[in-house]
Amino acid sequence: MGDALGLASTRRFPGWEAMFSGQRLGDVAIVATESQARLQPALAALQAGYHVVLDVPNWRPAPWNAWF
Repeated sequence: MGDALGLASTRRFPGWEAMFSGQRLGDVAIVATESQARLQPALAALQAGYHVVLDVPNWRPAPWNAWF
């Protein structure tokens, strides 16, 4: 996928752990994961000095299925 997008190999990471453990790449990290997987990468980004934006798609109050 990185080749198709023209993404340099130095900007490819096997996961968020590797990305946030190295040199900072910018000012902001957008964490767009499932709700259950959001906390750890968000905290790692904050600890690495990033401002963090959390994407919260399809948010519904629990229990969400009671609304439909």
